[in-house]
Amino acid sequence: MVDEPIPDGLAVEDGSDLTRQAWEMLKSERQALKLPDLEIYPLAEFIRGFPFPLLTIEQKTAIVDQAILMFQHLYPHLPFKQQQFSFADPLQDLRELRAILAATTEVQFHNSMIRACNSVVDTHTIYGVPPPYGGAVAFLPFQLRAYQDKDGCNRFAVTRLMKTQEDGSFGHPLFAPGATITHVNWFAAQLYIQESPDRLPAGNPVSRAARGAICATVRPLTFCPLPSMVPLEQMPAVGDDGAGDNRSSPPGWPFGEETTTIHYRPPGSSEIKAIRFPWAVATGLGDSSVIPTSAFSVSAPFQATASMNGILVHREDLHEQRRIEMGLGLTPFSVMPDAGDGATSQVDLTRVSKIPSVFVFQYTGGIAGAGVPAPDILRDESRPDAKFGYLKIRTFTGEGAGADQMIAEFRRILTLMNDKAPDGLVLDVRGNPGGDIRAAESMPQMLTDRRITPAFFHLANTPAVQAMLRLLRDESRHNVPLTVQQEAMLPDALLELQPWIDDVEDSAKNGGPLTAGHQLTPIDDANRIGRVFRGRSVLLTDVSTYSAGDIFAAAYQDHEIGAVIGVDPSTGGGGGNVWTHQDILRKLPVTPDLPWQKLPDGVTLRLAIRRCIRTGINSGVALEDAGVTADLYFPPDSAESLMDGFPGVISHACRMLGAGKEFLLRVRSAAPLPDGAALQVGLDLKNVDTLCFFINSRLALSIAAGPDAPSSFTVPVDSTLLFEDDPELLLLSINGFAALPGANGLEPVIVATSEQMVRRPAPPASGD
Repeated sequence: MVDEPIPDGLAVEDGSDLTRQAWEMLKSERQALKLPDLEIYPLAEFIRGFPFPLLTIEQKTAIVDQAILMFQHLYPHLPFKQQQFSFADPLQDLRELRAILAATTEVQFHNSMIRACNSVVDTHTIYGVPPPYGGAVAFLPFQLRAYQDKDGCNRFAVTRLMKTQEDGSFGHPLFAPGATITHVNWFAAQLYIQESPDRLPAGNPVSRAARGAICATVRPLTFCPLPSMVPLEQMPAVGDDGAGDNRSSPPGWPFGEETTTIHYRPPGSSEIKAIRFPWAVATGLGDSSVIPTSAFSVSAPFQATASMNGILVHREDLHEQRRIEMGLGLTPFSVMPDAGDGATSQVDLTRVSKIPSVFVFQYTGGIAGAGVPAPDILRDESRPDAKFGYLKIRTFTGEGAGADQMIAEFRRILTLMNDKAPDGLVLDVRGNPGGDIRAAESMPQMLTDRRITPAFFHLANTPAVQAMLRLLRDESRHNVPLTVQQEAMLPDALLELQPWIDDVEDSAKNGGPLTAGHQLTPIDDANRIGRVFRGRSVLLTDVSTYSAGDIFAAAYQDHEIGAVIGVDPSTGGGGGNVWTHQDILRKLPVTPDLPWQKLPDGVTLRLAIRRCIRTGINSGVALEDAGVTADLYFPPDSAESLMDGFPGVISHACRMLGAGKEFLLRVRSAAPLPDGAALQVGLDLKNVDTLCFFINSRLALSIAAGPDAPSSFTVPVDSTLLFEDDPELLLLSINGFAALPGANGLEPVIVATSEQMVRRPAPPASGD
């Protein structure tokens, strides 16, 4: 990781006045945003005025013990996490914390709980601090996003800023959209943004860059520590002149950064500038901590950051959403029973969704508006008369809309698109943090003639889970006497767990880490409606496509509905069904191994209680961590390409749809030859004309791949390009191109990609 140094003697501009103007403008829009309780505090003022509530040693012990129970007995991902990540040892972290509780400050305790849960790299399985920090969000006045330069290095650009002027601008002549960040707080941007342990957890460099860029400027304090440059081990203990117990007077020790210094290049300039911005904390943002149903998969941190980004830098979209809700008779939080027939006179439902918090759409020839791409992006230059559609699924959690309403509205929009977009539809789930699994698994049927098989979900196959399932079986058969409380809980438990109860003995016999799998979405529900949209479609994803967003993308790919185009190599990899600790208290019986008890008020624990396994062409593959690998990796490659939501990927998707054919590049086999000097790669191909093979990011072979080309290729390995730390490990990347009509005749267009690791045989030892 090589970055240029900061120029000597560079003055740092103070951006405090502009930032405070942005705060005041945001507060002036409270009512329009339906956030009447919104308040904004400078970070230092928030820390001084809103200390953590003091927990007793007994309360802290209870929190740690409940977390240990959840990880040890209920967490189905744990053995797989420990195999994949050497640092994934939450049980050890929690036991070490339990041993030092008497010498742990409030700040240290909550930060340690966050980090222990983050160690499993799963934003489903998290610890949430109590109010006033729970529900609050720390923020800077701009949005960062990551892209990769021509050398494959992660870089970071400013994409949006809060507004201080009536024209919607930030009001600074140089720090503007398109500025590229070189350093943050005097650290190289790559190091600071990607490697900080206090960001949302991520298991690979691309996702660390993407999530780090988000959390560098927006940090939900429910799940992230305060902005800080001080490592945890340097935090003072109780009695030191430091954070203390955060009782009263402000500490002399800087456990929170009051400001952040940014070194940047203005758009179109090579000169480095510097500016310093103060952090603020927003409260009164509403409560999004509730999981409406048990068949739910949502990343609460992603949901919180997406919501805050909407409030900070996409307020025109939020204003439009509220305007539509008002026109439809919707309050921000519920669907009014008479919202329907009368709404059409106020809102044109051929242009907007009945559930604008979930869906936005556009089509060729439509009208430009907030939150949707410009209509002229939805075109193929080789087919000027073609008509394309765009449908973004923001979330699978509607404000006041349940699964049935989301499914019905998806069906309505697709019916409209049959007329408006006969040449193809671009579906977009980028940034979708998840939500209702049944909604996510019931929508794909409307895009294909194939029968959909919903994903399978597995519990942790631990002795404690087996004993709990047997107890529920005995209770349901009245083989044991029931208390009033047990009798009240039993219906919910049976509703949730009956299939797993029925085959508990089979699960116990198999001895594996997971129980047998069962579906959360009935297969009839996943196929009851059938195909609605008759045209072709493609799906846009990114690393922030998570939870039920992951599950939707998996169903789309597993049933070969269309190409998955990723601006990141894969989706976020959130393959679990989420329960809160409160769900556990309400649905699971207390047993000797599972002595559940209430948490202190405001404290939250969530975990992935069931592990998701894919079906279709990827049958048996886990979704967690791996995510859905894109059929075409099409990343932004400059700061300019990131602007306005990366419209270039939408244009590229329309060009692929305009070709009117499917493209396929699937690796059937990839193995080294005995001498290790080449790889033999077997491919399944469809409508791919040219192949480029890369070994360790360097071009190794370019070859024509027409209909008469072989399906197996010998790719040479250049021994000078091996990884120094592991010369037997090779990164094989393949780009597939098709000749498509363009402005100047046929042009090579990238239509499919693939990437995987291949291990060569170790060279024979000397003397063998």
